[in-house]
Amino acid sequence: MAVGNATAFAVGSCAMVRVVTQKRRPAGEPTEFGVRLKQAREAKGLSMRAHAKAAGVAHATLSLVEAGRQSTVDVATAVSLARVVGVSVEWLVTG
Repeated sequence: MAVGNATAFAVGSCAMVRVVTQKRRPAGEPTEFGVRLKQAREAKGLSMRAHAKAAGVAHATLSLVEAGRQSTVDVATAVSLARVVGVSVEWLVTG
């Protein structure tokens, strides 16, 4: 199921969100999702470690998402990351 720039799909019993860009991007270039997530985190004055801890995710996961090296996160993770910085998952995905 497509939602804006994201595709939601199920892996086993876990719902996932795959961030899809409109154009092909070089490997390692941040996705719009990662860029917006970083902007929101920095606007709140949170370090990456503080954001990850408050969202209940591994620091490495947040780092990979922001850097564009992980383009798939489960829906619960996306919701949790968005909640901590006070934005919606829809905004992270579509702008």
